[in-house]
Amino acid sequence: MSESHFMKAAAGWWSVTDRIDRLRWWQIDGNGVTALVKNADGQFLEAADADVFEHCGGAEDIAKTAWLRRLEKLVDTATPDQLDQISKARRVVLGEGDE
Repeated sequence: MSESHFMKAAAGWWSVTDRIDRLRWWQIDGNGVTALVKNADGQFLEAADADVFEHCGGAEDIAKTAWLRRLEKLVDTATPDQLDQISKARRVVLGEGDE
């Protein structure tokens, strides 16, 4: 078993699941690199099943990115009517105006 090393994450790294969390640390060991976030109790947890990405924009841009990723996950199983609604939601998130 290899020893873990921890490295503080630079500002601008985010974890997106059903919520948005600022990435706090990287854990580096023989299994690779793991992104860590802090939960409500102050414990560091693996950002499991999360999209982890670096983003230099503000809070609004991060929220838009999170919503677009959520919408993207719906596309594969959507009906034609649902695809239309997803497309409308995408335009709202991007601020592209109404029809």
